[in-house]
Amino acid sequence: LNKIHLSTRHLLALVNDVLDMNKLEDSDTVLPRESFNLKELMDEVAALIDGQLIESNIRHRRHRENVIHTDLIGNPLQLRQIMLNLLSNAIKYNKPDGSIDTYAKELSYDGENTVFEFKIVDTGIGMSQEFVKKIFSPFERERTSTVSRTQGTGLGMAITKNIVDMMGGTIEVQTEQGKGTEFIVSLPLRLHPFLYD
Repeated sequence: LNKIHLSTRHLLALVNDVLDMNKLEDSDTVLPRESFNLKELMDEVAALIDGQLIESNIRHRRHRENVIHTDLIGNPLQLRQIMLNLLSNAIKYNKPDGSIDTYAKELSYDGENTVFEFKIVDTGIGMSQEFVKKIFSPFERERTSTVSRTQGTGLGMAITKNIVDMMGGTIEVQTEQGKGTEFIVSLPLRLHPFLYD
């Protein structure tokens, strides 16, 4: 039963990744916008990965800097997916007894809009500079003995990059083999109009 459950979860992840990729590659796709609370969203993300962290014996530390405006307008579902994709990779490719640090920082505010920077830093196996050049291409996975034993579609980072682009943001990666990886995502978000008048 356990093997069936694991296989079902894996197949569902494969199907979801392919569907997400097809949807995001449609040039007519427009992300819906709705109100959400950034602190609540980040707490939800932390709760969703808690089981994986415990199972993998990985420490997770959260940091917030200058986070003043948390009631925002944007796409919480896609922002949650960005964070979950990056955190899932940080767990999947970490070392035994490793750690992950997540940072949220409000970079700027102009009265109506704000720009947030999210960083996810892990102590994992890292990546080669050659692979970093194609990390956001669909179906790309680095060929190492560790990665080859890890299940995945090679679509997660391509999906993440497409979502970030559609939200008008940027994503960067800094990594070193054997020492870990850092993803930096910057996203513009609109302030909730009735709460910051």
